[in-house]
Amino acid sequence: TYPPLQFKPVPLLTGKKIDYLVTLKQEIRSSFRESGYFIPPVSVKKDIERYTDKYQPIHAADQIVWDKSLFPRELFEKPKKKRKIVKKPIVKKETAVVEKLQALEEKENTLDPDEEEEEGAENVEEYEDEEMEEENDYATSYFDNGENYLDDEDDNLDDGYE
Repeated sequence: TYPPLQFKPVPLLTGKKIDYLVTLKQEIRSSFRESGYFIPPVSVKKDIERYTDKYQPIHAADQIVWDKSLFPRELFEKPKKKRKIVKKPIVKKETAVVEKLQALEEKENTLDPDEEEEEGAENVEEYEDEEMEEENDYATSYFDNGENYLDDEDDNLDDGYE
């Protein structure tokens, strides 16, 4: 048996006014729970987490049907993707290309014979210079590891005179 209570509970008040306040309080609580801003308490799941659990509606805000007439139209419109304007390549007439090629051929054919000889001589000289540069490039060694430093066998080649 239980020990006796020191303070007895207060008896419930009854009446029309109290009943009205109780029903109002219950309605407010239920509307808060149904609201989109209600944060449900974290419940411990007994089962393992499933792949499909991710896609279940979690919040009550996802289930609310909004009256779209009360909001600006921009909030509910999905942005339309603009199509890229593809510019078609301009197809040149083949006759224009052929005419340009013929004009270039005529210019080449109308060169003076003296100019051709000069150009040929310049090309030969440039070719010979390139050959000489390439041949000399392999003969010289730019790397000096310092082994022969202060050797008498150098014959003083670095001095510039014999």
